[in-house]
Amino acid sequence: ANGSVALDLTTLPDPTAHARSAGRSLGRPWRYRSVSTWCLPAGRARKTRVGTMNTNVGILYPRNPKSASSTLVGVLGRIITKYGGRLNGKDGAVGRCRVKHDHINGKMYGTRDRRKSFLLTSIRDPTARAISRVFFSRVAHGGKEPTDKMVLSSLLNHRDGQRGTVGPGLGGFQVFYTSPTKVEEYTFYDKEGYRKESTAVLRPDLLLDYVNNIVDNYDFIVVSDRIDESLVALQFIMGLDSDDILYSSSKASGGYVVFDMPKGDYECKKVPKSFISDAVRKFLDSHVWTAMNYGDIMLHAAAERSLNLTIETIGRERFKKALETFRALKREAELVCAPHITLPCSAEGILQQEKAKENCFYKDMGCGNPCFNKFMANKTQSIGA
Repeated sequence: ANGSVALDLTTLPDPTAHARSAGRSLGRPWRYRSVSTWCLPAGRARKTRVGTMNTNVGILYPRNPKSASSTLVGVLGRIITKYGGRLNGKDGAVGRCRVKHDHINGKMYGTRDRRKSFLLTSIRDPTARAISRVFFSRVAHGGKEPTDKMVLSSLLNHRDGQRGTVGPGLGGFQVFYTSPTKVEEYTFYDKEGYRKESTAVLRPDLLLDYVNNIVDNYDFIVVSDRIDESLVALQFIMGLDSDDILYSSSKASGGYVVFDMPKGDYECKKVPKSFISDAVRKFLDSHVWTAMNYGDIMLHAAAERSLNLTIETIGRERFKKALETFRALKREAELVCAPHITLPCSAEGILQQEKAKENCFYKDMGCGNPCFNKFMANKTQSIGA
């Protein structure tokens, strides 16, 4: 590309280790941000369940698909309701902090006011994310049989900005999705490479800068493969309590999930457990797949390193204690609340959206929140009694 040096992965002894090592060098500890810098009144202009349309201030979350994004929205629902309830209700402001949590690219947040906003996202191992996407969109939603041919062709989906697996030649789907700056498509992987099975990463130095720019621009990145640790680190960074980060899985109702269908209808469909056949595994272990996802491998390693450095900064013992406290609280809360959580799809796959609306923060997200609040209120009362 443009006469610059390409990196052919066949020349490296272990391309994945090479990418991870480069990514780790970009890690940095996340910094503490006081509540007043991120909890801003939602205002009455856009009193929507999704959040406000303003992408400059408040909590900003470009929801990287298939990386624990529903879990995070539920947690953000808890945070904005609790801390927003403490805001002064002047000017008809609703008692919620301002939040924006749509499935939209990070570049929408490139002009944010860094002093009055908190930008976060979640990153997942790129192979696990891609397989999850294929089974969720193509098998469950699309009704396709998970044959090797279908899975392999779906893994090459680089054109779909929302349901894609590898993104438009920008080093992986997640780099493309979360980046706060726009870069021309197919800068880091040749457009013809998907067909020709190219093992070359184009402009690897620029790709490293691009990943570094993501880490530099965010206030926090959740590593969805380490969700509990990430949430406890977020608790320290945002100055929260351990019950603020309680979550219930929005995809755990006997495997049924509500899908938006054409003509505005909704339908419950079972999401089968994903699997990787030998033929698919062979492709996922290839230099071709690594080249397509080189930036994502670096970004995931940078996010992991940042989480580890943040834990070091908090103090390992202090963090370990907080993690144990949170996990014990979560187990207890789930035990009490499991029978009372209504999801949009029943365990038998029956649509029950109206019923679910009463306890869900948004769609199928944050459905345990009202029960968690009741659980905490009872807990506090019994301690005070």
